[in-house]
Amino acid sequence: MSKALREIQEAHKTRPAQPHSKAVYQWLRKNQDIVSELREAKIATWEMIAKAARKDGVEVELSPVGLGAIRKMWSRLKSERGNPPIF
Repeated sequence: MSKALREIQEAHKTRPAQPHSKAVYQWLRKNQDIVSELREAKIATWEMIAKAARKDGVEVELSPVGLGAIRKMWSRLKSERGNPPIF
């Protein structure tokens, strides 16, 4: 591996996550089938998904920045699963 790529990898490992991001990601993973269904059918917006997470007790920021973070987490989750993300 190149030295430059190794430096990027090491920097990423030490980057602190937001305190609630792990809980949001776990909630998305747990509910990924229904979230995927709702997003593919264009039934639910990211704000609606975030509000559902809040109702389930997950700390979610409803600002544009918070919703953007959820979209990024969803994209990462879908990539891990081998599916293209539905925005």
